[in-house]
Amino acid sequence: MPTARLNGINIYYEVAGSGPPIVLIHGFADSAAIWRSQIELLAARHRVVAWDLRGHWRTESPQSPEAYTMQAICDDLRSLLDHLEISQAVLVGHSMGGYVSLRFYDGHPERVRAMVLVATGPGYPNPQHRQEWADSQVKLAERLAQRGLDTVFTPQTNGIGTTTAGERPQHLVRGIAYTARGVNTDAPPAKLEKVAVPAFVIVGEHDSFVNATGYMAAKITGARKLVIEGAGHFCHTERPEVFNKALLEFLDSLQDGSRDK
Repeated sequence: MPTARLNGINIYYEVAGSGPPIVLIHGFADSAAIWRSQIELLAARHRVVAWDLRGHWRTESPQSPEAYTMQAICDDLRSLLDHLEISQAVLVGHSMGGYVSLRFYDGHPERVRAMVLVATGPGYPNPQHRQEWADSQVKLAERLAQRGLDTVFTPQTNGIGTTTAGERPQHLVRGIAYTARGVNTDAPPAKLEKVAVPAFVIVGEHDSFVNATGYMAAKITGARKLVIEGAGHFCHTERPEVFNKALLEFLDSLQDGSRDK
């Protein structure tokens, strides 16, 4: 699969199908592979792009901690869209990827056709809560650096736990730790009231983000919301048949999805 040299790093991406563009954005410590239950289905009618964020899996992990910011990831997304000559796309983001979608929209609303926000939150409007979250992510980064990935992630908590240490790129611990410290601590509230594109908020019944997604759906004008019964944080992999049906129905509801075929 291809890589592109963008913003000083090699970014891994996959493209499948043709039609209105959709960009799939994975969450913290995951990869494009987390969308394996969606890519083939979506590619029947859309141009589907999935990519590994900086510091993750097949995308390069910069050596400098300062290279890991939410702005850097949004810049990578903009550059990838430019590289693929996509002027506007539907963004589908899971967990951290959903927050990336919101922050990208804040800076580049003209590049976003619609958003599907999966098991994510809008950031922290309360400064104390924002600081508590940042402190927890710094501690996570310290644990990652000291003990590696196996002591932090399991197959039940994150897709990274389904692989063995020997299957992981050597740069992965650095990339994930720097992401926790740099990207995850940058969580100001997204400007939900300014979202003016169709939005679909999806969450698993047992996910800790249930309340956050309810807040987002209430704040974004016209947003749809779906709670998937029997699912947790990875609702798109735990209940793919329910998730995919709802996603396709939302995409079909978009009136003007014909750009960049």
